[in-house]
Amino acid sequence: MDIEKRGELMKAAHILPRSNKRSGYFTDSVSWEQVNNGEGQYPGAGSSIGGQAVDADDGEYEESYLETLNIGRDGQATKFIQDVDGLSTASPVGNFNFNVNGFLGAITLPTSTTWKQAIDTITKTQANLDAAYVRYQAGTIASKAFDVWYEAHCKVEFTPGYVQVIRPKADKTTQWQTAGAGGGHWDRINSDVIQPTAGDTSNYVFVDENDDGKYDYIDFSSIIGIKNVSRIKVWLYAKKVNSPGNVVVDVYAGGWLGGKTDHSFTTSYAWYSYEWTGLSKTQSDLDGLYLKYAVITMNSGEEIYIATAYIEVTYEPTTVADRINNTIGQAPCGFGATCRPQYWKTLRFNGIDKRQVSLNGCHIV
Repeated sequence: MDIEKRGELMKAAHILPRSNKRSGYFTDSVSWEQVNNGEGQYPGAGSSIGGQAVDADDGEYEESYLETLNIGRDGQATKFIQDVDGLSTASPVGNFNFNVNGFLGAITLPTSTTWKQAIDTITKTQANLDAAYVRYQAGTIASKAFDVWYEAHCKVEFTPGYVQVIRPKADKTTQWQTAGAGGGHWDRINSDVIQPTAGDTSNYVFVDENDDGKYDYIDFSSIIGIKNVSRIKVWLYAKKVNSPGNVVVDVYAGGWLGGKTDHSFTTSYAWYSYEWTGLSKTQSDLDGLYLKYAVITMNSGEEIYIATAYIEVTYEPTTVADRINNTIGQAPCGFGATCRPQYWKTLRFNGIDKRQVSLNGCHIV
């Protein structure tokens, strides 16, 4: 499986057939090894591929599972490109069709060794890819026999991702008022729940008619092993009293993401969310993240309450190869001395040579 990078987030991978799903329905079954030639690639010339004679009933088919592609628990496959190269001596010859939680566009087997391609825009999950397979199906065969040479593979473009919740951990700047028990503003909005479960409304922060323009900055916990953060989503469990609920929400992560103003608060507690997508944030950006909530103008008799706040982070984790690269030249042991390379060893990660370093007294994990 070859994985290539597309900018900071989008990636693409070629995947091939790996095992039989449905076989034994042709006289000479089409095994996954026969389809998985793997020598050619669209749009280049087809390889010199093997052939076989097949005897099948009209419309009969066999299927092969595809290689497993790990896009992450919360990753999303966005494009599926089917490539087929082959030659047939009979017509009609049937087709190839890839299934990713539903069949995509079919490709009629070519009558010359030329790649044919079909491109589908998709929204698929890790589970969908885990069960993906390719079907090769006979057409209307008068003589019930035809010769066929072929190879097939596909290319998947995807955004890798995992989602984890981070929570308030400390006060940075505080101007709102507090109620209930707790050691600080952060503690009063830190309930161990996620929506749609209600937050703890016995402890909260609030503003009233005397608090024009006031805001809180709240530090949040982080996640270890971040390669890239692509999405940040704030959730607030909040309400208003005689107020339009004109709260401004923003997040600082290596820079402000851009304030979002909310006028939709109601007089009963409910969940409200504020999302920023298409990000490219680093480990240090996430480590320094803090939340801002503020009000603009408060009128007589108006109040706004926030009882719970948490943040969803969609991210791509670091790999073993990343950790090796990041460790070279550093002192990961924590003894205050610079670690020196003792010897090098070449390993391969996703088809790319990486150098593994053994450091005196240190261990890379």
